[in-house]
Amino acid sequence: MRTRQSGFGFVELIATVTFLAIGVMAFVGNLASFSRISTEVREHDVCAVAARAVYHEIRKVGFSAIPANFGSGTAKQYFFCDDSGAVVFSEPAESTASGEIEVFDIEDDVPVEFGGSPLGYDLNGDGDIDSGVVKDYVILPVRMTLSTGRQGEERDFVLHFFLTENY
Repeated sequence: MRTRQSGFGFVELIATVTFLAIGVMAFVGNLASFSRISTEVREHDVCAVAARAVYHEIRKVGFSAIPANFGSGTAKQYFFCDDSGAVVFSEPAESTASGEIEVFDIEDDVPVEFGGSPLGYDLNGDGDIDSGVVKDYVILPVRMTLSTGRQGEERDFVLHFFLTENY
């Protein structure tokens, strides 16, 4: 007569090892996902800090001087930032993110993303959408685009906002 021995048999051992392997693979897969999410959150935070810093730079100049200081073709149209979100307007050796400021001071050139019509936006409040640069604007649409990530994995964060005399 045979007696049963207590303990694990070969089948139980294989089942246990299989379940443990599946658990370890799921854990490792989640680690990669958490790492990617962490990187995206860090980049988003850097962009938020950089956007705030650029906005404060824009506020330092007089309202009527914004297009001349930050508009197309100016030295401050493009900016760069490091891991802390510190902003510089000349290209450094290394940067975490870069950005561009677009100031729209031509009424019939304002993109529809600003809530205007396809014809443009009345910037000086005179009731007409004029062509050409408006000098007596009372509202100024600005688009700030920040790009982060490595080459081939870039992400863009786009902010649309309006500035007024009392911004």
